[in-house]
Amino acid sequence: NPVAQRYLAIQGRLIEAGMRITALRLDARGAWEIDLDNGVVVRLGRRQVDERFERFVAAALRLVAQRAGDIDYVDMRYTNGFAVGWKGASPRVAARPAADDENPEA
Repeated sequence: NPVAQRYLAIQGRLIEAGMRITALRLDARGAWEIDLDNGVVVRLGRRQVDERFERFVAAALRLVAQRAGDIDYVDMRYTNGFAVGWKGASPRVAARPAADDENPEA
């Protein structure tokens, strides 16, 4: 089961950072999303899911740990960065959207 395998791999990495998964979703289009126990949603999309998760751990995990109460979601569907959806604000894009993936702005 690909969902169970991915759940176990991701959960192990997040536990090291003091976080847990409350939900892991694979939608009908094949896009992955993670709900963390601190209320933050991580959007990984359909392509390069493992690489995007690794980029989340390397680049965004510390921010999420420090500011979870202010963050609605982290969108990793960008070529060279990510977007943070702040609670009560519009997202700030840290890089341009990936041309070959779903449109994060939609």
